[in-house]
Amino acid sequence: MKNVFFIFISLIIMFTSCNDKDEPFSNPTNRVVLNMMDEDNGKTQLEDADIYIDRNMNFTTSKNFMFCDYGQATSLYDIEDGDPDMREITYSIPVVPKEGYLAFPLYYSERFPSGCCAIAINKQYYRLWVEKWVDNDAASHIGAVVHAAQYTPRKFNLPEWESDVAEIDLINGKSSTSFKIQNKNCEAMLADGSLYGNYKIERTKSKDSYTEFTFSIENGIYEVFMRKRFPIKLRVKNSFTLVYIKFNENY
Repeated sequence: MKNVFFIFISLIIMFTSCNDKDEPFSNPTNRVVLNMMDEDNGKTQLEDADIYIDRNMNFTTSKNFMFCDYGQATSLYDIEDGDPDMREITYSIPVVPKEGYLAFPLYYSERFPSGCCAIAINKQYYRLWVEKWVDNDAASHIGAVVHAAQYTPRKFNLPEWESDVAEIDLINGKSSTSFKIQNKNCEAMLADGSLYGNYKIERTKSKDSYTEFTFSIENGIYEVFMRKRFPIKLRVKNSFTLVYIKFNENY
């Protein structure tokens, strides 16, 4: 009886561990497996994304989707553990068996000063994995077996979308403020220009557990009367969020 109890406890621990590992990706319930035929042999499309395989055996779409090559993967779920370099994104990409891909609308993404692209944490994107070719009787490729699912980007301790991360005390003559993000590899950029003044966001410190930024206003006080918050975009790996620096409301 004790042996049965210990086996039961072990199974619970294993199940919990798996869930903890998969949790950041909101493990998908909408996974699909398609015999995706190319545009000359039926043009199978992936749901509303309109992703399909063209006659040159490339993933493409008519809905402004972008693609990023993850590289070799053993399955769709193997892609979960990696973070592909999103400096290289394209509107069309070659279909290759045993390769993984990310696919997302261009307007869900942002390119940062480092050259890296990231996907908004409040959006979803596709992960694709090509199992094998679909061939005709003449052994010519006419499509591929494609596994696909939608995922939510990891947050990597980024603040919630459209949250306030700091406040500038203009009443007491302050023109700058600092804030910390609990990730050592965070990148920031201004999300909006200014007609009336100059704004700066600079990384002032990077430690093992956090990154510190300083936001400052230069000759932009008059614009404060026109806006109460200033938007900043923060990136960690392939995820980004939109946050705000709050101006003192009683100014």
